[in-house]
Amino acid sequence: MPEKFQKIFEIWPREAIGESLCLLYVALTRAVHALHIIVGPTTLSKAGTWSTTFPKTFAGILRSALVDGRPLEPDKVV
Repeated sequence: MPEKFQKIFEIWPREAIGESLCLLYVALTRAVHALHIIVGPTTLSKAGTWSTTFPKTFAGILRSALVDGRPLEPDKVV
């Protein structure tokens, strides 16, 4: 593949993530009266311990920011 196209493919994921975060910021800052966000709880591993990693999704970013890296248990409001 030509070098020009290789550079495009290297840059694209970073740009897509940046645009997605900008869109998330706009969505979060436009709430007028209230903002209700529902995200899934942290998953349990097969060993019965809470997962320490967050999915690379909007929900994962929000969960990580809201709970400061701690597990988010089911039916918990943060």
